[in-house]
Amino acid sequence: MKSNPLPDVQNSKSSIPLSIQKVGVKQILRQIKMIRKDVGEIVLNAKINAFIDLPPYQRGIHMSRSPEAIEETIEETSHSPISCIEELPKRIVIALLKKHEYANRAEVLVESSYNQKSEIFSKVIAERYEDGVNLRLWVGASAMGISACPCAQEIIKDLSKQLLSEKLNIQEDKINEILQLIPIASHNQRSKGIVFLEVPEENYVDILSLINTIESSFSATTSEILKRSDEAKLVKDAHFNPKFVEDTVRYIAKNLIEKFDIPDEMDLQIKVENYESIHSYDAYAEIRSTIWELRKQLS
Repeated sequence: MKSNPLPDVQNSKSSIPLSIQKVGVKQILRQIKMIRKDVGEIVLNAKINAFIDLPPYQRGIHMSRSPEAIEETIEETSHSPISCIEELPKRIVIALLKKHEYANRAEVLVESSYNQKSEIFSKVIAERYEDGVNLRLWVGASAMGISACPCAQEIIKDLSKQLLSEKLNIQEDKINEILQLIPIASHNQRSKGIVFLEVPEENYVDILSLINTIESSFSATTSEILKRSDEAKLVKDAHFNPKFVEDTVRYIAKNLIEKFDIPDEMDLQIKVENYESIHSYDAYAEIRSTIWELRKQLS
């Protein structure tokens, strides 16, 4: 006796006819390989979030098809490796739309640690139209650095002038000369900068250059292992280059505009957080803009 096929519950009619913009799976952990001409093979431990939209008449998505699309795409990369981080979500969104024929929109976010102090991520949104599929791509990176507080440094500088004058009877012009030569103490913070940038499909933005751009915008960069001479140089560099959180977010924006050839219509988000050392709160600054708006302000 033949058994009857199981009913497709997901395709049954929804009792509440409301559209759902995003439904899918989160935190799928997979290892992926990226092949670059400059540094060779990079192995990334990635977290993948994948979503589609759901029409109001349908009760649910076929949830297992989303991990299937991811697995098949990951398998495909073993034969055809990705060369940039945004290539993976771009392949996955196309696979999602093929497997979910009732969906008009797919979104995939891939996040991965790049090293001990940096992360890279990419998001791709695909929208289905009668004449094909439209893609929007974003790439992003985070990096850690050091920020030396300019305000506290000015207070210490003023105190130093007073002590040198009163205790050692040094003239003001000589005091100013001395203070130009030595790093002035301040309180420091570890800082985290994040850039999330829309890019065209041609992949104009190199992700490793993006990390370097963020790192170069702090007072100084962090390091896991330092010899004494290196530590002295790092502290000196940070205190000769004091920055507020507002300074850092502006430097990142300025450096991005100067270093990368990005179309004017692309969206941009820059976030910087300083993990305060002498306060119980943290400092935060954010810029949201288009490339055109930033260029206009900077000009």
